[in-house]
Amino acid sequence: MARVGLLGGTFNPPHLAHLVCAQEAFLQLGLDRVLLVPVGVAPHKVVDADPGVAHRVAMCEAAVAGDERLGVSHADVEREGPSYTVDLLRALSGADELTFIVGGDMA
Repeated sequence: MARVGLLGGTFNPPHLAHLVCAQEAFLQLGLDRVLLVPVGVAPHKVVDADPGVAHRVAMCEAAVAGDERLGVSHADVEREGPSYTVDLLRALSGADELTFIVGGDMA
């Protein structure tokens, strides 16, 4: 069973603080991998100047490229409707041990 961290967000754009948060969670929590999870449809806020979900996903993939500890999940962007955390966790539950990571802005 893999220990996987999930760091959700709009990632408009992904930035250094997102990567530091993911890397620190990886190290401090002893995770096998951390996945950035771009939101498909943000349920609680408008994504200002949204370049579109495909562009936000591509930016996330570019941000983690070359770092084997990090990856990008398309779980939220492949589902229709608002992206609620509970739905994400249900969709990804199964073989992996999941750890949900939140930034200071959400805590």
